[in-house]
Amino acid sequence: MVLSIEEIDALIQQPETHTAGGIRDRAILELFYSTSIRRSELCNLKLPDNAS
Repeated sequence: MVLSIEEIDALIQQPETHTAGGIRDRAILELFYSTSIRRSELCNLKLPDNAS
């Protein structure tokens, strides 16, 4: 199943970004969409893995 641009936009807008959990969820959705990362790869990311 392929989502339309409108469906993707609606999905990314779902998390409530005024909470820490919502910011986390939004970041996860944006990471999935922008990088095509696999769920298992996402689960194995650690905070020090960031590229500074």
